[in-house]
Amino acid sequence: MDLVAHFRRETRAFEDAVRRAARAGDAPPVPSCPGWTVTDLTGHLGWVQRFVARIVRDRLHDAPERVDTTFLDLPADRAGWPDPAHPPTHGPVPASLVDWFADGAAALASLFAERDPADPVWTWSADRTTGFWLWAQTFEAAVHRWDAESALGAPGPFDAELAAGGVGWFLGTVVPAWRAGGRAVPGAGERFAFRRTDGEGHWTVHFDGDTVRYAPGPGPGDVELSGSASDLTLFLWRRVPAERLAGVEGTGVSWSGGPRWCRRSDGRGGSSSEGHPMWTKTAGPSNTGNLLAGEGIAVHRRLRGALRRAARHRRTRPPRRARP
Repeated sequence: MDLVAHFRRETRAFEDAVRRAARAGDAPPVPSCPGWTVTDLTGHLGWVQRFVARIVRDRLHDAPERVDTTFLDLPADRAGWPDPAHPPTHGPVPASLVDWFADGAAALASLFAERDPADPVWTWSADRTTGFWLWAQTFEAAVHRWDAESALGAPGPFDAELAAGGVGWFLGTVVPAWRAGGRAVPGAGERFAFRRTDGEGHWTVHFDGDTVRYAPGPGPGDVELSGSASDLTLFLWRRVPAERLAGVEGTGVSWSGGPRWCRRSDGRGGSSSEGHPMWTKTAGPSNTGNLLAGEGIAVHRRLRGALRRAARHRRTRPPRRARP
């Protein structure tokens, strides 16, 4: 699969959706990211992509200890841009923000095309390679493209090939990383089977304590979830509920509020997509922490803190004196 081509296509589709939103007037709210408008969504994706570009470009082997916003290459005039500390951002989507996003996406695509996916770099998962970031950012772009299109009307599905590959990647890479970060209580032997209805595709995942055992192919499960590759992926990324899938069969699992074993250790329930076994509720917009999970969440929070400081500096600094 040519993931770089998928990344380019999804980022361009995201840009197209955002430019359509910019022409429509006030930035529309994003239903799948409560509390955000398309302006906030564009800033988020642009910031994340440039953060990843820094890791790949500099071949960082450790999580950045201190966040410096210079790598974001922010323009001097950011009127109307989102302030991460004060969403939602109303008013028209700034053209300069969309241009800045497009430049960053193109630069990251070029890096992915140039670098060997096996190049070692820091990530928040057990897969410490550039290839991990290619997978992660392709789905970050695809999911947020779906979000942006949702804000305008009916979103398009994921490419079937990409979505099918993404189910296995999510179950085999993302879920173990999230659970390793202590984001869910230990499992008690639960088994989930996923079956694709628009082509060949079976996946199983077994939770035993803090261990996640993923296997491609059909296998026994306490619950089987079936649907198109796109719908299965949207479900995994918390964009659609289980009711949207073609089928959910099995016993012993309640889909209201989340099964016991996927809840947080503080007793709070699952996410807004009821009963999802793979992750737990996070604060803020629903997409926050989707990719920058576990160890990466701390880095992302430092990034957001640096952006907030930059925004405060922009509001409080005195005007420049005119040159004689």
